[in-house]
Amino acid sequence: MSPRGRPARALAPFSGRFLVHGGAVEVREGQWPGDVVLVEFPSMAHARDFYDSAAYQEIKPLRTAHLEGDLIIVDGVDPDHDSAEMAAALRSA
Repeated sequence: MSPRGRPARALAPFSGRFLVHGGAVEVREGQWPGDVVLVEFPSMAHARDFYDSAAYQEIKPLRTAHLEGDLIIVDGVDPDHDSAEMAAALRSA
């Protein structure tokens, strides 16, 4: 089976979708050494389940053999997120 389309098919059962997959990177501050791939999942649990899935483990070599980089899972923010509240909480901690 061709590698083309395999990542999207592996993401589908976990409701994952590409938000960014390469493309132009415009560095305004600091340094950025390469491209960006950003995948959205409905929850941290979905992201973890995808990472641990047989489907991802099967295609993981497609990424690791051709790319050097980090893979992280982060929790997003709610649509009503207030950055001022977050900054205040961090300052008081």
